[in-house]
Amino acid sequence: MSFFKLPKPPSRNMSIFWTSVGAIVGLRIYDQNAKDRVIQDFTSKASQAANQIAPWNDRPRKVVVFLEPTGWSKYWFEEFVKPVFDAGALDYDLIDEDHPSLIVDKVKEVLWNAKESFIEENRPVAVQSKSWFAGYSQQSMIDKQQVMYDKMYPHLKKVKYDQSMSLIAIGPNAWKHILYGVIEGSYTSRPIEVVPEVMPDAMASDKIALDDVNLPHPSVEYPVLGFIPSAYRGGFIRFHYRVAGWFNRRANAEECGQEALKIVLNQCRSYNPDDAYLGSESFVATEKVDVKAKNVKPQDVENDKLTTAAESLEVVPLAVAERLLMNRMIMAPTLRNEFRNLTKTLFKTLRNNFALQSQKSLYGLIATSFYEQE
Repeated sequence: MSFFKLPKPPSRNMSIFWTSVGAIVGLRIYDQNAKDRVIQDFTSKASQAANQIAPWNDRPRKVVVFLEPTGWSKYWFEEFVKPVFDAGALDYDLIDEDHPSLIVDKVKEVLWNAKESFIEENRPVAVQSKSWFAGYSQQSMIDKQQVMYDKMYPHLKKVKYDQSMSLIAIGPNAWKHILYGVIEGSYTSRPIEVVPEVMPDAMASDKIALDDVNLPHPSVEYPVLGFIPSAYRGGFIRFHYRVAGWFNRRANAEECGQEALKIVLNQCRSYNPDDAYLGSESFVATEKVDVKAKNVKPQDVENDKLTTAAESLEVVPLAVAERLLMNRMIMAPTLRNEFRNLTKTLFKTLRNNFALQSQKSLYGLIATSFYEQE
């Protein structure tokens, strides 16, 4: 009789169960720790920009972030982008519209404000009116004092358009609509408000003509554009992407963190025609996405036309493209690209070894001929 009994080993099914659970939990914990290290690396680099001493008369740089009308775009921003922006002390406005066409309206408003502010600043000064005592009137003195105050403290002046602002898109759908809004805002001007009862039927045209006369003055600087990748993983068809992404968030954190860091440091380059295809591999048309269009009124027909035109955009006119800048540089290979290259290399190695070892068999001959055809 032995005083020490070994525990009974678990059954085959229990071994398979606990092995699977341990592997899933281990992968998740490893990915979470790796993602935290990646974000910590980018936030430490962004904090260097926040610790720099800015001039006393410097105006804070404003960034406008446009989200796609899906919950996934907001998740990617809060999970991977917001920590870098907060560490860099970047002032940003978050635009989360119910319909993608409203993004076009916001961008057009920015371009129209740029044109109007340039016209107001270069408007000739009117002759100062004088009072009966040959002195300047009280309103003229107030205007003159305001002009002097704006020259002394330019950073406190209320401007209609800030040339240092940036327009950032989270996801390919928002990126397409920003480009379309830049084009329409460049070639059009703000429509004059007309009373509907007085406006004749001939003027009620739903199509806006693009005219080169409306292009901004060459001295007007366009807002800097930026793109941060975001993938839509809704629906049953993309269920496997959601499962794989649950264990691969470190790659998403590095890809989005690099772009967010370039925006914080304001690293710019010229616009490239290939930039119109950014995110095309994960692009999903709006009609296939459950947009938050519950608050959109009967103008849905026009919005859908505008959305279709924006999503089919491929080429930006040269007159606009040559004046655009982007907060995007040539990136080093991300974790996702390195994983893809490693997988391709491993597959080629296994394929070559398998073909060499099985040349004498019939299956090896078939496989060899099949790989040679590729």
